[in-house]
This record gives sequence, structure tokens and C-alpha cells, in this order.
Amino acid sequence: ISLLENPYISDDLVRLGSDTRRKLGHDDRLVGSALLSMKHGGNPTTIAHAIRRGFDYQGDDEGTLWVQQIVRDEGLIEALRRVSGIEEGTPLYDMVMEPAGEA
Repeated sequence: ISLLENPYISDDLVRLGSDTRRKLGHDDRLVGSALLSMKHGGNPTTIAHAIRRGFDYQGDDEGTLWVQQIVRDEGLIEALRRVSGIEEGTPLYDMVMEPAGEA
């Protein structure tokens, strides 16, 4: 499915998912929001699950292909570190690596 069912979001899934290199960056949409939430006492498990799924996104734009190659060649843990600045052993790392639904 390429269209969202939310009438308030006009972008399609390809546009929303593309350029994962930027969107999964340390200070951008998902990681930045999760870190800000944690800074103020929040528990961003849903955002963490979205971060994890962002590394599964398959697209053909340059940023996404770069992320896919790191995951394929070096694994998810290294991709989390290189793309998102999420280090192993940190609370956000633990949330990202926790299987969805087990929070």
C-alpha cells in the first residue's frame, strides 16, 4: 500500500520512508525526538520501535541505499552507531533492540 489512511498526511509511504540516512540521524526526526523525550523523563518505546523499523526500510534513494549497505555489510549494531549515533549499552539502544510488543 502506498497511501496512508490518515487524511491529514498527504505524503505517500515512499516519500515518508526515503532518505533514511538523514531521517535516522542523531539529531533528526526519530532519534532526536526519542532523545528529547528521554531528557524530559519520557519513555519513547514507540519511537524506538520506529527507529528499529527504519533500518529495515527498502528504498532506492542514495541515503537509504547507504544505510542498507551498512546494515548488510556491518550489521544493525554498527548501523545504529554510524547512522544514528546510538551506542550499545545506552537506554535508547536497549529500547531500539527490544522486540516490539515486549515493552
